[in-house]
Amino acid sequence: MKKVFIFLLPIWAFGLVSCNTISQRNDSIIFSEVPVIPDTIIDPIDPEITPELPTIANPGAGYTTIAIYAEVCPRGAYLVGTTNAWYPDDDTYSFEPVASAPNWYALTVPYTSDFQGKVVARPSEEDVPLSWTYQWGKNYDPNSLAECDRNDMALDDNVIILAGNGEFEYENCGQPKLVHVANDGVVYIWIKNWEVSPIIEPCPLEICWAKSDWDSPYAYYDYGIWYWKQMNAVNDSVFELYTRWGGNGLSINDINEDHGHAWYPLDHETVTLIDNPQAGDSVLVTFVSRKQTTGRLSIRMLEKVQSTMPSTATGKVAARR
Repeated sequence: MKKVFIFLLPIWAFGLVSCNTISQRNDSIIFSEVPVIPDTIIDPIDPEITPELPTIANPGAGYTTIAIYAEVCPRGAYLVGTTNAWYPDDDTYSFEPVASAPNWYALTVPYTSDFQGKVVARPSEEDVPLSWTYQWGKNYDPNSLAECDRNDMALDDNVIILAGNGEFEYENCGQPKLVHVANDGVVYIWIKNWEVSPIIEPCPLEICWAKSDWDSPYAYYDYGIWYWKQMNAVNDSVFELYTRWGGNGLSINDINEDHGHAWYPLDHETVTLIDNPQAGDSVLVTFVSRKQTTGRLSIRMLEKVQSTMPSTATGKVAARR
């Protein structure tokens, strides 16, 4: 085999010279119109090509620029971190496309020495709530092996710093946080995969699970007991759950685990509160699935809890990263 490979290598290399050269990587290889010789030989079986860096000017003193390369980014991406108090449903700090650089996006933010941040993609459907579900993918973190389930760990890096000043700190079994960025600097980052694809599949759920702080006696407890409950299928796309409610938003998934879930804060347009349910009330939770975990959620009050405790029900309490 070695002799055959050595014999074929010059022929293959000549083909690269005579044909157009690989300029960027997508699901299929895309070629530029000007033939040039590549700097390195790329394995034809598994061609992984590092994205070419665009030219981005330094932002000036007091600012830092974050540039990301993402091939799957249907409605853009935004930054969540110390710049917006870690609210995953706040897309104020949005990345903008870099001119003449396909799949590159950039964002300039005020520089602070304690900056921390993550990048989150907008899902392909506008009515899907923004959430941590679509943050950039996990990296392999050997320091978290003892505390993580195998399904929670990444076997390879999904987010790579290509150039510039910046480092990753890890949490939650390998989720990267960008830290130590430079004042008046640009950091270039390759997002190979999101933790969950922001492309929403068109078919409804067949099985539905809901997670919230069920059975919490009153909203006084900001963090009740959060766990998954399976909802009962009413028909092909409607699911119901009779339960005592803790007063916060819900996660919806097709399995009883956090990976891939969709978060529904109470103040989102797809959530309806009927008859003013409060924490501790017995409620009927109904989810109508339109595209997988995308749909409409309603919480109807059935029986009031006997309590004088004030309600603090909010969609913000459970914003976890």
